[in-house]
Amino acid sequence: MPAKEKGKDPAGTDGTQASSLAMHFPKDPKAAKKELENMSQRDLQAKYKVVFGKSTFSNNNVWMRRKLMEAAGLAAMKAPRRRTGAASAEEAPG
Repeated sequence: MPAKEKGKDPAGTDGTQASSLAMHFPKDPKAAKKELENMSQRDLQAKYKVVFGKSTFSNNNVWMRRKLMEAAGLAAMKAPRRRTGAASAEEAPG
């Protein structure tokens, strides 16, 4: 077995989960976000399997992008809010 470089393990990571996840994404946060936004559903599913170590059968691209962005340490996209009956209550005469 070859000698280890000083301060590095054979995998080239420091053993933390964050560093092992970081190797799956570009270092530039904008580039990582753009990469995820441009991925097809099959690409998202493949990336999910690589990052999390298990397959997903989800067809929800927004959910997969959000989970992958969270894994990359990026601010995830916010889910759109549904309008409730509050607007109609404001318009009702009082």
